[in-house]
Amino acid sequence: MELRSLACRADLWINAPHAERVVNKIGMMLKVKNKVQAPCLLVYGRGGSGKTTIFQRLQSLYENADEKLVFVNMRQNPNNWAFRELLFSAFDIAVTKRARATLDISAQLRMLIETRNIKGIVIDEVHDALTLTAVQQKINLSLLKNLSGADYNLSVFAFGTEGAEEVLRADPQLARRYAMHPLLDWQWGDAFRNFVASYINFLPLRLATDLGNKQLLVAMFSNSKGIMDNVVKLLQVCASAAVLDGTERITLEHANNVGLLCHDLGVAWE
Repeated sequence: MELRSLACRADLWINAPHAERVVNKIGMMLKVKNKVQAPCLLVYGRGGSGKTTIFQRLQSLYENADEKLVFVNMRQNPNNWAFRELLFSAFDIAVTKRARATLDISAQLRMLIETRNIKGIVIDEVHDALTLTAVQQKINLSLLKNLSGADYNLSVFAFGTEGAEEVLRADPQLARRYAMHPLLDWQWGDAFRNFVASYINFLPLRLATDLGNKQLLVAMFSNSKGIMDNVVKLLQVCASAAVLDGTERITLEHANNVGLLCHDLGVAWE
């Protein structure tokens, strides 16, 4: 019982229209050839909108692809490196002061891009590189411009908050280079209902949840506020509780008490 309850809280990938559109768009952009400026994309939205999940999905999809993507996560930074150092590290380039003083890093980067057939770089939490002091911001914006320019010709796919979108739009050169893709919250409708049904289908519950019960689905939607992260947490926690209490299916009572269930299971809930 405990193992199944824990399994309900494990993350899994379920196709959702808003995520699929981003993945497909990036796939199409990578097919574009012979551009002076490589096509770039900023995917932005508020916290919990699913940005990091899409980032992780791209890592999985392109792990063994012929055309490589390099991934940089600004949040996973135990060394407190700046954006430039994180970027070099992602390309396996030494980031020590001595290495920077003795190596032609630009030439090394171009060589790695060519020999490894690297076509783009994906940056999660890009706002951490842009919402800084004016000097640091200027350095990082210049680096983003150079990555997609003629020297490296890398497509940059960045994920960040609305703050990152405001910074890029304020720079005329980057505003011209970056397509902007907002991640919106769920709207009530078939897409939401289909996502919930698909997700529940993969949960280790022994009884079928009554998805014909509109009151239950409305409670899931309203209590999650349509925020992707909240929807997933609600389904995971309610299913986990259903295993522990023996009901073995998500009920209206579970959905309406999701905050208390999260508290009892040690899951953050807003």
